[in-house]
Amino acid sequence: MAVVLEFLDDPGTFVDAAHDLLAARPVEATVVATVTERLCRDAAQGMSRPHDCPLWWLVVRDDDPRSVGAGMRTATRRTW
Repeated sequence: MAVVLEFLDDPGTFVDAAHDLLAARPVEATVVATVTERLCRDAAQGMSRPHDCPLWWLVVRDDDPRSVGAGMRTATRRTW
């Protein structure tokens, strides 16, 4: 089984890729989903993203093209 790690720098693209996984596990995904949705709303309102720290999201896929894992790195906090 091959595992593919897809790193993304756009929260909207991440939501599109990981929506089903996040929706299926809402309690486990609450921090990732909430922070990502906030960043999507901020971008839609024209707010700029912080530039003093890396922001990225991760989608994990196996042989099935659906997402099997997800994560993020935002602000100066640890990876979730």
